[in-house]
Amino acid sequence: MINLFYEPFPDFVTVNGRNCPVVTDFREWIRLHDLLRDENVPQRSKIFLLAEWFVNPPALLAEAHIQALTDFYLVKDLELHKDEEDENAEPEINFKPPVFDWKIDSKYLIADFRQFYQINLLQIKYLHWFEFTALFQALPEESQCQKRIYYRSVDLRQIKDKNEKKRIRKIKKSIALPYEMSDEQIGAALAAAL
Repeated sequence: MINLFYEPFPDFVTVNGRNCPVVTDFREWIRLHDLLRDENVPQRSKIFLLAEWFVNPPALLAEAHIQALTDFYLVKDLELHKDEEDENAEPEINFKPPVFDWKIDSKYLIADFRQFYQINLLQIKYLHWFEFTALFQALPEESQCQKRIYYRSVDLRQIKDKNEKKRIRKIKKSIALPYEMSDEQIGAALAAAL
């Protein structure tokens, strides 16, 4: 975990002990997310396109490169790492629909950054992905992004008041994101149920 106060944001990923420079502007990582979700781009093409996120694209994109990009996208360096994982623990199968979408929710994100940080995401020349992510995660509860995340993720079974449940169900429906489980997720869910 890096300390944001005195350690610089990384501009590389480490692949097999070698530092490989990557693009770091937040727009590029949102673009990566969109690429990976684009059903019109074949999976094999997506793998080749991942090389674009390296400043000096590798001749051969290995699994270690993909994992390093994934960790950078997930901002693993800002997370507190578990020292030990329970080897006997059952893997948690968790298929929750997405609660935020960079494209669909972009207008709320742009407005929230302007309101709470006075940052114009449309005009800013550069913002490191890690800083952008830290700011996004720290948006206050009253921000439109956090409200949307809350309503999309709230478990209606936990709400006892019928009127409140009805109100939240209506909001959930009005802001729901399109979501379909992949064949792999359906298969894993069925296998877990057996």
